[in-house]
Amino acid sequence: MSSGTGHVHSPLLFPRKKRNASYYLKVGIDDYDEELDDNGNYETENNTGTTTTKRNNIILEAAEATTRKRKNNRNNNNNSSSNNNIVTFIAVSALVSLVISISVSLSIIFFYNQSYLVKSDEAITTIQIEGVACWDINENGNCDLGSEDINSSGTCTAADCLPSTDNYVTTNTDQTISSVKTFGSAPIAPSYTATATTNQLLLGTTRTITLNAPTPATSSRIVTLPDPGADCNLILSESAQTINGIKTLGSAPIAPSYTATATTNQLLLGTTRTATINVPTPATLSRVYTVPDPAADASFVMTESPQTINGVKTFGSAPIAPSYTAIATTNQLLLGTTRTITINAPTPAGSSRVVTLPDPGADCNLILSESAQTINGVKTLGSAPIAPSYTATATTNQLLLGTTRTATINAPTPAGSSRVYTVPDPSADASFVMTESDQTINGLKTLGTGLKFPGLAGGTPTTLNNYEEATGTLNFSGAATFSCTFNVVSIGKFVIFMIGTGSATASGGASALTSTAEIPTRYRPTTNFYSITRVTSNSVELSGLIELQSNGNVVAYSSAGGANFAATGTDRIWRCFISYTLQ
Repeated sequence: MSSGTGHVHSPLLFPRKKRNASYYLKVGIDDYDEELDDNGNYETENNTGTTTTKRNNIILEAAEATTRKRKNNRNNNNNSSSNNNIVTFIAVSALVSLVISISVSLSIIFFYNQSYLVKSDEAITTIQIEGVACWDINENGNCDLGSEDINSSGTCTAADCLPSTDNYVTTNTDQTISSVKTFGSAPIAPSYTATATTNQLLLGTTRTITLNAPTPATSSRIVTLPDPGADCNLILSESAQTINGIKTLGSAPIAPSYTATATTNQLLLGTTRTATINVPTPATLSRVYTVPDPAADASFVMTESPQTINGVKTFGSAPIAPSYTAIATTNQLLLGTTRTITINAPTPAGSSRVVTLPDPGADCNLILSESAQTINGVKTLGSAPIAPSYTATATTNQLLLGTTRTATINAPTPAGSSRVYTVPDPSADASFVMTESDQTINGLKTLGTGLKFPGLAGGTPTTLNNYEEATGTLNFSGAATFSCTFNVVSIGKFVIFMIGTGSATASGGASALTSTAEIPTRYRPTTNFYSITRVTSNSVELSGLIELQSNGNVVAYSSAGGANFAATGTDRIWRCFISYTLQ
């Protein structure tokens, strides 16, 4: 329908070729004949016979048409040609609201002075109608309330042309709908407000379901049914139901006990990477595992992964656990609350240490560096303990070691004053040297006064108070100049003096070879000692003489008679020794 004013001939409801038993409204506008098809569009046929379809902006919904006979106008209208139509109204049994597409809320049709005022998508269009209004039964153009105001609304409108509301549902009046109404598709309706405070929705007939929404405690609530993406059911507080999809709970649900009939893997949590909670069947009796209220958000303690455990945990028996690593370098364990005990394990000096608590076989205490304690059982010490002095009040037999066959250590009272007996650190496992039995004595023992060994039969033991080994250098000069080493072994008063080999090419005049005062004083003989030895003079080997003098000089001669070494060739002293005693 175009904008502006058009001349329209009389509308006529008449049966066309039946499609779903519908009626169609034929309207003649200028040179077009227009009809509403099943989709609410005009089928327009012009004078050339060409049919086009134009969008209809006005949708008329009507019940079955009933007509009021309008004297002789019907017959005249049916016999006239299309170019000379005379408008005759056929009273419509039901006139329903005119709906405008998109955002227009109302379609308004006024029957006044035989014209329609139509609001469409494009503009306001006035269509002049020839004829009388459908409610004007006597066709006098006036509203006769007594006979023409059928619905008693106080005025004559198109609603008075509709049949009784007992036969149809209106869009703007209150009605009671009886019997079952089956909708081909879901009806679109405004919000429904139930004024009852309980049992607001009653579903069914014989065995009904009542939906009860009690009045909210504080303020009105909006309960939204989201799109589940598939057919589904409401979750009820009774009966078994399968719940699909992920449900995020704002707070922990309160539910009765859950019984899993499976014997293992009773709870499977998650989807792609799942967590399975496995509670195997108890060995003898049913068990109750209680999750106490931790008074704060908390996690279960697991057998794997690091976790921080807060609060005091009281164990009914000693827990069995793997090694505990305290990352603190001191004060790693704090025991107690008000008056605490702190166990401190400082960092080892060299490498990590393992401290083992063995099974004592009975209740016991750790041995501490303070306070008096009774120590039971045999304690094997790898090294001598360092402890404060032990005072035994007994005068004899102060230490009794062992049980069946005992060893008694007896320290009699010193004759003059108190004595201190020190057990030094031998740097290895060791035993005391006893006056009886065979023993191997290791390590260097330094004797302050000497030892007495058993003498020969009839002899008297003599104190051996010296044993020493020493080395040095003798620097010879004279016919030749050279150095050689010497070694001394001193056992008591017996001395063995050994001279090493030394040689050089003669460079001085013929003379003896002399080392001056190079024998340590403690090894010097009280008189001169001589020893025959092999020498070389002028590159010739000879029997020479070594003289060890009491002043510490060593003199070498090229013959036993005391000849000088030659001033040419090679002069040499061969290795030799002299033994003597100190007087």
